[in-house]
Amino acid sequence: APSGQIAIRFLDQSTAIGNIDIYMVPSGTAVTAVSSLQSNVSFGTNTGYLNIPVGTYTLYIVSNGTALTTTTTTLYTGAATAYPQGSARTIVILDRQLVTTPALNVIVANDYDSATATQ
Repeated sequence: APSGQIAIRFLDQSTAIGNIDIYMVPSGTAVTAVSSLQSNVSFGTNTGYLNIPVGTYTLYIVSNGTALTTTTTTLYTGAATAYPQGSARTIVILDRQLVTTPALNVIVANDYDSATATQ
């Protein structure tokens, strides 16, 4: 990823939820102040790497067309995660097995971390 950026991509392998919108909300930012990083993502989609500024983010996944607010019922809400400069991550979106809520499971693969990675 370019200086001051991270590279992140999403692989949608969930067959149960329909099309989704993906939000990466920086720490300290209101969810209502952020636009979706990717919209209308469907099963089988590989978004390719997207460069975003280095920082700590919370991943939110909602049904396509759903506005993210403080009261939105999400399909997935991740923990705040720090991403170091120059890193690359793949986030795989999967159906959750044997439960109905939440409907998704997410796996984060650490593709690359620079030897001089900083946050």
